[in-house]
Amino acid sequence: MKHVSRRIETRWLIACLAAVGLPAAAGSARADVLLPAAPPPSWSLSLRSATYLFQTEDASGGEADEFRFYQSFAGGAWGLAGGRLSLRASGRFANAPDQAWPGFETSRLHTGYLEARLGRGLRARVGRQFLHSGVAGLTLDGAELTYGRRALTVSAWGGARAPWGQAFALGSLERDAAAGFRLGVAPGGAHRFAVSGAYRERDGAVAERPLGCEYVTTALRHVDALARVVRDLAGDRWARLELQGRWQAAAARPVVALQYVDRYPSVDAASWFARLPDIERIRLLRASARWERPSRCGGELEYVGSFVDTRASSRLGLALLLPGARIGYSVRLGDVGEESCFYGEAAWQARPWLRLAGEASYLTYALLADAPASEERDLTTLAARACARLRPGVSVTAEVQSLDTPLYSQDVRFLLGVDLAMARGTSRYGLDRGGWLP
Repeated sequence: MKHVSRRIETRWLIACLAAVGLPAAAGSARADVLLPAAPPPSWSLSLRSATYLFQTEDASGGEADEFRFYQSFAGGAWGLAGGRLSLRASGRFANAPDQAWPGFETSRLHTGYLEARLGRGLRARVGRQFLHSGVAGLTLDGAELTYGRRALTVSAWGGARAPWGQAFALGSLERDAAAGFRLGVAPGGAHRFAVSGAYRERDGAVAERPLGCEYVTTALRHVDALARVVRDLAGDRWARLELQGRWQAAAARPVVALQYVDRYPSVDAASWFARLPDIERIRLLRASARWERPSRCGGELEYVGSFVDTRASSRLGLALLLPGARIGYSVRLGDVGEESCFYGEAAWQARPWLRLAGEASYLTYALLADAPASEERDLTTLAARACARLRPGVSVTAEVQSLDTPLYSQDVRFLLGVDLAMARGTSRYGLDRGGWLP
């Protein structure tokens, strides 16, 4: 009997373990279906090498040879640490020109930051990043924290403004400190509100303290509209007022855009020019209409007006759109001078791997209004380029440029560039894919 009872207890134990383990295994399998696995780690890298050769000849016959070399890179890795971390960087290496201007950096770091997703809707970035947040727009060496859920988005950032030449050196917190915030609310799909502020120093002095708000709406049928107002607390004045609107009745119908800007010149409070009294506001008005048919034929009409105190300048442009080409004419009149320009550009996909393009313009201008014919100057530009995609991830660009100005009687330049790209992970493309000249 004891032997039988032990067998019964063993069977009972096995049945209990099975009763508990099977639902757990089923729940685990169901979780794998409902919660997809994090994407695998991925990376991408692109390199662009460009050589610029040109020779100039001035009006007296003197010649000068120039050689420029630029090596640009951009890349990143994402999906790290289970999809929570990402790395991105871009920059440039170059040789110094013969007459380098102040602030020219042969090595530049445009961006280089680590991004971490800390939780649902919470994201942090640390490093050099181009920041465009409400009233602020700068390259920041610092950190940004953003939280967004449903109709609410909050972000705060701080650090130092990157050096003007974007060198690899970090910005100085003692001289160029910067901080700011942005709060956005979207109560409905057709309305979005936001308020933002910033604080920035230059050479240890307060440069600007803008505070602004903006409103974006699509409530009107076929219309997108934006209104933005900014007040400069450091200068105690309204720095900027901007209104934008875009109307398009249907996808194949004309697009009409309107923009009005009323602002002060971009002079910070730490600048010597801020001491000048009675800085005049600038008012800009831009209106454009564009219509392009599915056959890629159409036209463009644009008006730009600039008004500073009693001085006014207007520019009117008209362009004809053709398949693979654009031909236009523009004229500028007003107190800041006169200008008349004919221009054209064309492109042709000669082969699946070869694209040819060209540009030309002829401009006549005078620095004063109603200037006599003896004060008019001519400027002619010509350019032709060929872009060859030798294989996936390898492209070569060759371009010749010609410029004729009142300063240089001849200015001919040659550009040769090589682009390399590759990626692995969720996307796979690059140097080891495809054959030559497909």
